[in-house]
Amino acid sequence: MRKFLSSNLVVLLFPVVVVGCEAIGMALRGDVTGAMASGTRDGIEIAGKIEAELAKTADEVNVSQEYYIGRNVAANVFAKSKRVTDPALNRYVRMVGENVAKATKGTDARGLNNAQLMEPYKGYFFAILDDNQVNAFSAPGGWVFITMGALRAMENEDELACVLAHEIGHVMDRHGIRYTMEQKKFGVPLQVLGEAAAARSPALVGELAKSLSGMGNELMSKAMGGMGVDYELTADALGARFASRAGYRPGALVDFIRRTRHGEDLK
Repeated sequence: MRKFLSSNLVVLLFPVVVVGCEAIGMALRGDVTGAMASGTRDGIEIAGKIEAELAKTADEVNVSQEYYIGRNVAANVFAKSKRVTDPALNRYVRMVGENVAKATKGTDARGLNNAQLMEPYKGYFFAILDDNQVNAFSAPGGWVFITMGALRAMENEDELACVLAHEIGHVMDRHGIRYTMEQKKFGVPLQVLGEAAAARSPALVGELAKSLSGMGNELMSKAMGGMGVDYELTADALGARFASRAGYRPGALVDFIRRTRHGEDLK
């Protein structure tokens, strides 16, 4: 069992609220809707780009496009949650995350529906959120978020590595982008998006921002409970393999879940 590397990184436990793995699969919020609402040229151009991406299936979205989508998800996350800037703590989390990420190189593991695993376009981005909830989640393109509440609840480095490995499993099997593609039933906002991009109309862009806000809220609400059993079980299996290959104890994830969620599944 590995202990945290530095006593400076040991944090006091506070009362925490446990929530699920917020697998946010939609990039149509945050700075994007802000630009659209103002009817700017940037908003119109962004509308066109996103409409083109959402017209594709998950397999047709390449890794660079997935990074673009994930970057906008991250912007939304940072707009809602303050980012912890402590240099030592960020270096430590990044080091553990990168150790796990390196262990995925050349892996022969397959993901959901035997899909080929994908490396992020620009590597992984690990961020700590100043939130007392116990949570970790990921976004398309290599973005991995963990809360201070989760770090406070962890007893050793193995637990941190396993939680990050679970999220890396989501990223490599492209669960965020697959989840996004499943939301094509939201036809009205997407239709408005296409019309706004084609007409280059500030009025339509403003209407689009309102439509996307409602759609995003519903998608975020659905995502709060996780992305579904298949996605979570796949991330569990991949995460266990990655953590083990990096030299960590895979069972530490179960320890963490049992201690914080009374035996419920991590989502």
